Amino acid sequence: MNTNFDLSQEFSFKTVNGFDFFTCDKIVRFKADGDFSLVYELHKENPVRILLTFKDLEEKISECNCFFKCHRSHIINVWYILHFVVKTNTIVMVQGEVPLAETYADDFKDRFCR
Repeated sequence: MNTNFDLSQEFSFKTVNGFDFFTCDKIVRFKADGDFSLVYELHKENPVRILLTFKDLEEKISECNCFFKCHRSHIINVWYILHFVVKTNTIVMVQGEVPLAETYADDFKDRFCR
């Protein structure tokens, strides 16, 4: 795995209460949530709902190479992958499981399953 990731990169995301600030090393994954997105943070039980569409979120974090889009509604931080279940195309993360869509499977396997 490439170890040249900048985990100190910071992002600010608008929420209903103002702006929340995150660094890559604390973000486990993102999930689409209708017209909004959810940010799952390390050591936090509940995700933060941000006021960005998933497409806009993708554009905002595109420069951070520690994220990988694995499904049309999921982006993961590759540093928090624990296991990949080939039979079910499931990525086991520090906090839960995420599906790996066929669209992204070849790229994922080329990058991480050698």
